[in-house]
Amino acid sequence: MRTAATLFCLSGWAATALSVEAWQVDAVIRIESAGRPAAIGDGGAARGLGQFHSAAWADCTRVRAARGLPTYPYSQAFNPIAARAYLATWLAYLGDRFARATGRQATTADLYAMHNLGFGGYAKRGFDISRCPGITKRKTASLTR
Repeated sequence: MRTAATLFCLSGWAATALSVEAWQVDAVIRIESAGRPAAIGDGGAARGLGQFHSAAWADCTRVRAARGLPTYPYSQAFNPIAARAYLATWLAYLGDRFARATGRQATTADLYAMHNLGFGGYAKRGFDISRCPGITKRKTASLTR
């Protein structure tokens, strides 16, 4: 069911419209920061609700700019509105890349694994959760609506 909960829709990036649901964004936020906007992880390298590293934030900024969406500096990773918008964009972008690479729609576990390991890191594992590090496997098992 598609409702107002659909946060981000990218039509034209794949054969079909791709969207990320609010519950999927919330699920990743629960894993990454437990909903704490001021969360800092990875020895200070990851910030905010989505635990973005600066390089991923910069990549997401380019994606958003190319689509005419508002962009924010990395200092806004602690802003829950900006962080949620960026995470929705990033998950949709990763989901589209996944669909083009595999021919199937990404599950929420796939989206989390790509956010956690990077697209290339997940691709190196054959887009297979069972081949991911133990922590990633445990966290994907906790994903719920």
